[in-house]
Amino acid sequence: LFIKDSRGMQPWATALSEKADAERDAAWERQAAAAFHDAFFDQTTGTYGSQAANDMALEFGIVPEADRARVAEALNRDVLDTWGGHFSVGALGHRWLYPALADNGYVDTAFNVFHAKGHPGFHYLFDELNGTSLWERKGAFDPETMKQPTRSLSHPFQGGYDAWFFLGLGGIRPDPQHPGFKRVILRPCFPRALEWTDVEYDSPYGLVQSRWERKGDSLTWEVTLPPNTTGILQPLGRQTMKDGKRIDSSVPYMLSNGTHRLIVSP
Repeated sequence: LFIKDSRGMQPWATALSEKADAERDAAWERQAAAAFHDAFFDQTTGTYGSQAANDMALEFGIVPEADRARVAEALNRDVLDTWGGHFSVGALGHRWLYPALADNGYVDTAFNVFHAKGHPGFHYLFDELNGTSLWERKGAFDPETMKQPTRSLSHPFQGGYDAWFFLGLGGIRPDPQHPGFKRVILRPCFPRALEWTDVEYDSPYGLVQSRWERKGDSLTWEVTLPPNTTGILQPLGRQTMKDGKRIDSSVPYMLSNGTHRLIVSP
């Protein structure tokens, strides 16, 4: 988190013309990221040792470019093989697990975490333990022995995954170069087990909406941008059509305010 904060403070310092502060924060980021990598990265297994360490390292830009694919693969393998499709992160790691997987080629693993059966999944919490809220520790209660649950039984801090519903499934992302959603980055992901999404975000300029639905062998995606904003459609790696014309899906594509209907091939 120190590394992330050091990076986040740099544009603030630059905007305030505090050049020395920006340079100091950049140096802190570089030094801390290098120290973390040197201390925890296992060259043999391609991992920093846990799901949380791997997902935060990927999302915070700690992983050297040459190692990103290995770390993402190790994270995916840990979720699927070690934990049977479940997460094994706490509240801090939970926020970053889903984009770390989805943005690195493992969107189905990210989505299927929500449907994985058994301990310590959401099905276990809600269907077997009859929970009605997010617990701090889902394994702290044994229904057979009726051992008293421990720690918080209303822990919304565990709900960091919900950001991915907006950023990932809806694909509505802020553009750091155009704050306040003046320009919106659009990059949804399409899990195979999900038939449709309907996501909206009430930005300072108005409602940003992203709806997509599977229809046959393609996806119909409708995007609405409020007045005085633009959107930038990031490469999806899929054939994309707008107004009957094919978009070059290998480069960013600008969208004006208003409603746009796109057809995305699998």
